[in-house]
Amino acid sequence: MTDSWTDEKRKWSFWSKVIQGPNGCWLWIGSTRKNGYGSLTRKKGTGVTSTVHRFSYTELVGPIPEGHEVDHLCGVRNCVRPEHLEAVTIQENRRRRDIVYRPLVPTDERPIPTYSKPTPKNPPRRIKNGKPNPNWTPPPPKPEPTHCKNGHEYDVVGWIKNGRGRTCAACRAESSAKQKAKTIRKPCHGTETHCPHGHPYSPENTYYRKRGGRECKTCVNARNRAGHHRRAVLQVLTSSPR
Repeated sequence: MTDSWTDEKRKWSFWSKVIQGPNGCWLWIGSTRKNGYGSLTRKKGTGVTSTVHRFSYTELVGPIPEGHEVDHLCGVRNCVRPEHLEAVTIQENRRRRDIVYRPLVPTDERPIPTYSKPTPKNPPRRIKNGKPNPNWTPPPPKPEPTHCKNGHEYDVVGWIKNGRGRTCAACRAESSAKQKAKTIRKPCHGTETHCPHGHPYSPENTYYRKRGGRECKTCVNARNRAGHHRRAVLQVLTSSPR
């Protein structure tokens, strides 16, 4: 939704709720506050509201100066006619309220601005408020794609299943090749030239197990010596008198 479409919709929604009233007033027939002033939501979903006479003054006269309020010269709080509105300071507005200031204002009828209802860009929904929408029409069927996003023709390169959909076979092959090129393959087990501790797998330093596999003799001897020393220490500790 663009800003221009939103502004067009806002103006149509506002002026469609204004009618001609007595004494030349333009009366707001939308929602009103308890004090009688018309209420208008600034932005849908935010809960921030404004008064309708301020919106009308801003649209047809100009911006409201800082520290000023819009006074109703006609005394009708739901009137939005710009000739019946005047921007004054807060003190002046309170003074006019106390003395019931009512100057002469135009009472002739003036045409209210009209705007045509904008056409929404999104199509009507199939289900509206939990019920089938009578204005909904099925969208036209989409044409069967013949090329992928990279320009490969499906009839030439073919396609493969991808979940519930399908994808281009050439694109999948290219992606797999790039992924394999990035992957750093580790050497297969049994082809190492040195053990994890850095000893070379030379014929003199390699021990082949009966069930397959090989081990470094230096590491095996170091492990056996450590085990022998551990058992000797344990034997001394258990045989010594307490």
